[in-house]
Amino acid sequence: MLDAPVLPLLPEYPLAQLVGLIDTNDAREPLGAWLAGVDDAVSICVTARGRCCRMLLSGDLGLLLARCSRVAVRQGSQPHVVAADALMGVRTLEVGITGGSAQNPDRLQELFPGAVLEGAGIRIPLQSVLPEVVLAECVTHGLTVTQSRIVYPSSSRSGDNVSRRW
Repeated sequence: MLDAPVLPLLPEYPLAQLVGLIDTNDAREPLGAWLAGVDDAVSICVTARGRCCRMLLSGDLGLLLARCSRVAVRQGSQPHVVAADALMGVRTLEVGITGGSAQNPDRLQELFPGAVLEGAGIRIPLQSVLPEVVLAECVTHGLTVTQSRIVYPSSSRSGDNVSRRW
């Protein structure tokens, strides 16, 4: 399903084209549209092809995933409407930690099953845990967090993420 990294729609994308990507039965629920350059959440109604579609526009994918059951994203240059649950199921939290915190990889695996230690960071799949819980566990166990972000891999394979910088 996710054969390329998910990206926000470009600001110049014609939102009316999204109406053609959704099923008529789905038009009753708002469609999230992840748009680059949108700071606040904006609710609009788009009419096209004889149908009306409520949309919630935002540059914050996490906000859209919490409020909408479907979200329009971009993969490469193509827009796709993806179920929010599908996107949430492939999220990974990347946590930058200080060098001393990463000295015991076995302990990190014990704390975060499925985690991948990579340089000064760890990647933790979020299928069954909230990112806030992971960060709280880091603090509880004395790991010094220098940065964190959620990424959406191009497939459900844990090692196939969008580019990373530590």
